[in-house]
Amino acid sequence: MIEDLDSKNGTYVSGRRVSRAVAADGALLRFGVVEAQLVARSEVKDALAVEVGGGQASIAETADDADDRSTARVRAADRVMASACERLTGAGSHLSEILGRLAADWLQVIPAERVEFLRLDAGESPAVAASAGVPGEPPLEAPALRVEAHELAVEIWSASKSDLGTLRRPIELCLLALATEDPSLRTDDGGPRAIERDTGASPVLPSLNPAFRELYNRAAKVARGEIPVLIVGPSGSGKEVLAHFIHEHSARATGPFVAINCTALPGELLEVELFGIERGVATGVEARAGFIEKAEGGTLFLDEIGDMPAETQAKLLRVLEGQGFYRVGGRGLISVDVRIIAATNRPIEALVSDGSFRGDLYHRIASFVAGVPALSEHPEDIPTLAARFFAEEQEKNRTASPGITRAALAAMVDYRWPGNVRELKNEVARAALMIEGNEPLGLEHLSSALQGPEETGTSAPLSLAEAVAQAENRAFRVALAATDGDPGRARDLLGIGKTSYYAKLKQLRIGGQEDG
Repeated sequence: MIEDLDSKNGTYVSGRRVSRAVAADGALLRFGVVEAQLVARSEVKDALAVEVGGGQASIAETADDADDRSTARVRAADRVMASACERLTGAGSHLSEILGRLAADWLQVIPAERVEFLRLDAGESPAVAASAGVPGEPPLEAPALRVEAHELAVEIWSASKSDLGTLRRPIELCLLALATEDPSLRTDDGGPRAIERDTGASPVLPSLNPAFRELYNRAAKVARGEIPVLIVGPSGSGKEVLAHFIHEHSARATGPFVAINCTALPGELLEVELFGIERGVATGVEARAGFIEKAEGGTLFLDEIGDMPAETQAKLLRVLEGQGFYRVGGRGLISVDVRIIAATNRPIEALVSDGSFRGDLYHRIASFVAGVPALSEHPEDIPTLAARFFAEEQEKNRTASPGITRAALAAMVDYRWPGNVRELKNEVARAALMIEGNEPLGLEHLSSALQGPEETGTSAPLSLAEAVAQAENRAFRVALAATDGDPGRARDLLGIGKTSYYAKLKQLRIGGQEDG
């Protein structure tokens, strides 16, 4: 409980002046010119008399003596600069991916509802290059802070009354480091360039969704062991990305990562690809190793294992039990050191119940089960993912663009994405081919499914009432997309009053946000 004792300069919690308030762990506090961060004490650590780590034992320091009690490093401006230094020097990637990471970092530091990086182009509207925001927050009329440097800008959208002016200089320095005078970040034609890095690692973008972050935190812990992992989730949700993540954070990271889709091949051919074949099994057939042997010392990823034939399931079970296997047509027993990660989009427990999937194999591969959510369950990650995919397409196609417009970004966030991350990536790839030289990716470049329902092509003539309802529905959706969901600006575009606006939203069953 934080209570202000009638101080002249006031007491602030997360940028809001309070007289008495409850503050959670990690809250930023300000008393006059003093800033502090509230850090929960660890009951376990406080109870220790001796700490053991790295093979050494030491007397546990008291809270009063601990270096990490210092508040000198928790100033928002310092943390903005620290994260910029870390992102620029620690992990190479596309410029837009760096911006996405910075936006996510700064959202955790600055009392803000949204952090946006913009690409500026003379004579045209700025385009969003990366965005991170708190879902469900009401729209704001204007950014609380905007900083520009060369071709980049940062907008901090905040309802907080705290002074964000102290952030102007560190943000400006960050933009200068990212701007045109740093040749390592730009191509000759001004487009984003990939920084040199080890391309063997699959980058994992920071998620703003707590459940998604917890999924990866748990996966990182499981990666340290050797137990098999089963990843479940809808098609296109990123199951193979998680499998790569587990492999790269395991002791097998230097070994191979071998993936096979169990639905892509018929049963006989799948068995040959998995276990290999010996010479002479059929005319002209030469001996060759299967995917299991090729994954020796590394990880074998079995995608859509729920569709694996029963006979192949039995042979895979013997491998998991350490009994080895035989190549097709072979007589020599082969033993391998392989970790199995499997994935499926089917209800595998139901398959076990009806006998189409072996229960003993299921319990072998499901030592740890990771559920990957649909993209619609973490829409706050769509802007960062879209920016990353767009940058990849620009590099692949050798094109340049300032970024993605707010209208297009709003349409992406509003769409349900039944095909999940894979559909988003394909949509961005298609849209990237539609843009002309150096123009932003806009709403007009997206497919009709994202732009809204079509007004034509109906099989039966519309009544006047139905035609009016269709036109109103499309007008409202376009206005909301064009204004990033801001009801005040949307009403101005539509030319109607507040009462009529919300009555029509309800009538048309379109989701809208309340404003003050």
